[in-house]
Amino acid sequence: MISIYEKYADFVRSFSGWCDRVLRDAVVRRASIVGLILYVGTTLFWASPAYAAIALDTSFELNSGNSVSVSPAYYSATIGASATAICVGNQGAVSASDSTTNVEIGTISGTSTATREGGAQAPSDRYEDAWCLLNPPTGAHVTIKITFTGTFASSYASSYSGVGSIDGASTATHASASSFALPVTTTVNNAWAWSVADNANAGPTAGTGTTLRQTNAGGGMSIGDSNGAIATAGSYTMNWSQGTSGTWAGTIVALEPPVAAAAAPFMPFLMFFGQW
Repeated sequence: MISIYEKYADFVRSFSGWCDRVLRDAVVRRASIVGLILYVGTTLFWASPAYAAIALDTSFELNSGNSVSVSPAYYSATIGASATAICVGNQGAVSASDSTTNVEIGTISGTSTATREGGAQAPSDRYEDAWCLLNPPTGAHVTIKITFTGTFASSYASSYSGVGSIDGASTATHASASSFALPVTTTVNNAWAWSVADNANAGPTAGTGTTLRQTNAGGGMSIGDSNGAIATAGSYTMNWSQGTSGTWAGTIVALEPPVAAAAAPFMPFLMFFGQW
């Protein structure tokens, strides 16, 4: 006589196998759902924040008489609350030693020292140099203190929002020409370029790739920028010109947006977990 257990043994085994498959499928699906949730959550958590594009805040002449003869010189400026960088172009007298030795920018709350990005003497002519500062003091009563050597100094500045770093500084000179090219290499997309140029004859005018911001027409110095994002990282040239051939010196920098945060570092692990 066949027992009831033997009679239904095949059915029990089949039912047990079916239950096992259902359970396994449920576990896999649940793991996939959990993995998906973690993937989405971690992606959102590690996603790069949205940064505003670089834009001009303001530009200004630091000394209303074109030049000053007493060092240090103090200037008052208004810098917008959104400004994240400021660059100052200076011009000294006719000597390699007639240069700016320090640029400080501050308010009643504190003072920061700018970084000298470069400088050179136009052959047998005046000396130029550039100083930049990230996250400068802002407001209506910002003081800019410029310490220099020599008999006089002229200074101009422009500030920008959306800047995360200042890179690629380079300086060049030219013995005699009516135009002057300043190349810079940007390392990230959507950077801007900024430069100061000095010419022996008169204030340089903007050429291709350059927008003039301030100029000392009689003294031979100008500052400017690219007036827009340089879409792709790489080489960019700001060109300056002057109707009469003369000697040149200039410094250029790249104003770069904040670097995007790296993609979520745990993505490979989560994707693996989700398929387990």
